[in-house]
Amino acid sequence: MVRCLPATMDHFFDIPHTVNIHNEPIFTLHSYDWRGDLADRAGKAVEAFFNKYQELTTSESRAQYIAWACPEPTAVVNSQGWKVLCPLELLPYMWQMVNDTDPKNIVHPQFRTFLGLITLKVTSGLFLHECILDTFAHFLETTHTVSNQIKSWKRPVGALALATIAVERMFRQWKTAYYEVPPQKALHKFSYTIWGFASNEVMTAIEKVTEKKWKKIFNGAEDYIGAHKPLATVEVTCSQMGFVSGRATCFEQDSE
Repeated sequence: MVRCLPATMDHFFDIPHTVNIHNEPIFTLHSYDWRGDLADRAGKAVEAFFNKYQELTTSESRAQYIAWACPEPTAVVNSQGWKVLCPLELLPYMWQMVNDTDPKNIVHPQFRTFLGLITLKVTSGLFLHECILDTFAHFLETTHTVSNQIKSWKRPVGALALATIAVERMFRQWKTAYYEVPPQKALHKFSYTIWGFASNEVMTAIEKVTEKKWKKIFNGAEDYIGAHKPLATVEVTCSQMGFVSGRATCFEQDSE
């Protein structure tokens, strides 16, 4: 776990760093905390998403939406008699819209394919689904006080990958239209053991996201900063107004 952490940190924070192995639990603890926090935020994001749209007010419509947005993979038997899950070609929850973009259609664009109004699936807005942006906003809330001199907002690949998979995990826990904790204890946590493979697949896609699209993702996520708090914290409020504490901006270049 610790030996893999430098690569994970590169993807997640994009900040120059050094990780030394001291047989201490702090490295694993921090990784676990990030996953746990993102899983909690994804739960709030999905619930808020369901409560926002009239099309998703009933338990039946919510279950149908999840079945469409996060379809279950099909199991096939290979030549050795083993069951293999076929990869899905499209997971609509990863996109802002999957529709025909017909301006005459009065149904909210996000639900046109879901409601069976069209048959041709045209995707747009990769990683711009509301739940992904809402969950990714947790990353912005947590790291906004890091000095601009030592951080780069260009490509926090790992943060976006974890946010995306946290949303998929939460949608699947809502597949009955109600939030349900999986009966297997191993599935209670947002662990790398269970979700690492899916996270790595998403990271492959994120690494191809252009700088222009990254700006759209950041701009979209900024709208959700402080969305699940009764009042924004002092730190978030100051950040939105462009004020940063001198405690957070302290930085000194190495001398020659």
